[in-house]
Amino acid sequence: MDTHGGFEGVLRRLDRVERQNRRLKVGVTSLAVLVCAGVLMAVAAPAPKTVVAEKFIVRDAENNSWAELANYGKDGTALILRDKTGARALILGVTPGGESELQLREKDRGRVSLSLVPGGAAGIEIKDVARENRLTLGYRPRKGSAVEMRDTKGNQRVTLGCWDDGTAGLQVRNADGETAFQAPK
Repeated sequence: MDTHGGFEGVLRRLDRVERQNRRLKVGVTSLAVLVCAGVLMAVAAPAPKTVVAEKFIVRDAENNSWAELANYGKDGTALILRDKTGARALILGVTPGGESELQLREKDRGRVSLSLVPGGAAGIEIKDVARENRLTLGYRPRKGSAVEMRDTKGNQRVTLGCWDDGTAGLQVRNADGETAFQAPK
């Protein structure tokens, strides 16, 4: 048996294993450095200044929707806040035509609306629980300002106006819609 040749074979194999071990150490160390550098770069990266989405929804831990900010395409853009039942309680929106509107709602029914229309018109509408218009305050350019009050059937009963031509007036109607009082006559 050749002990010398066997010993040299063992030394060659040991040398090969040591080379592989050094390469493995270099590879693992390089990989660890790259991973650490990537983590540090991700942590140090600035937060995005713009978030782009078609819709944002705010939900609680039980997945109930409380707020929504969305673009509804041809219907415009709106911020909607919901009450504890999920009904829309407040809507702030802009239509594609440029009309701005703020609605305060009760049980998903519009009760108070504030509107601004391109060209200068503006108005406030107050509705009863049946969603019937009860009080309107409005202004239209080149026409004037008016306050209108309606009865429970939706009939216009009182109108007080100040028109752009300098005139003003008050008209009171009875339940049949006939003028009961008018000033000036």
